[in-house]
Amino acid sequence: IVDDLEDAGLELNAVSLEELQQQQVIFEKISKIRAELATTKIPAMLEFVEQFENNNEPLVVFSAHRAPINALEKREGWAVITGDVSMPNRDRIIREFQEGKYKGIGLTIASGGIGITLTHAAHAFFVDLMWTPALNAQAEDRICRIGQDRGCQIYSAVCKHPVEQRVHPLLQIKKDLIAVAVD
Repeated sequence: IVDDLEDAGLELNAVSLEELQQQQVIFEKISKIRAELATTKIPAMLEFVEQFENNNEPLVVFSAHRAPINALEKREGWAVITGDVSMPNRDRIIREFQEGKYKGIGLTIASGGIGITLTHAAHAFFVDLMWTPALNAQAEDRICRIGQDRGCQIYSAVCKHPVEQRVHPLLQIKKDLIAVAVD
């Protein structure tokens, strides 16, 4: 594989320490922009949440960043799961959500995107996405599981910012590559 890549013109050993450090700085800047963009989406997220509350329809909200989830924590009738929530509390929140005790639940994708069932809701809203398509798909699957007797609808907020406009197409390219590789 290495020989094939080098034959195609990619020199794997050509990246200098300086180039790697520059790439790290660029990645950190993009990450900071993405976190700020997630924060700017909070008012739109809350508007979206209110629509579901007014219709008495439970909603699951995911975000790659904490700020939107922290905003939901202050909302009456809502529970949140982040990396700070202990396992016993996490299990209690999930059980109570499934029993219909909450209007909605907010989760960071990293802490609530795998291994739980949230089929009380048939709707999920993504404030922003992780860089890894598989993690986003796993989060979607929290409501699209055995026991779900309604169709699932997944919503995603996308703002008009160059970084944000680039993330979604890049994620689609990654999904397409994964599909080709698996097939």
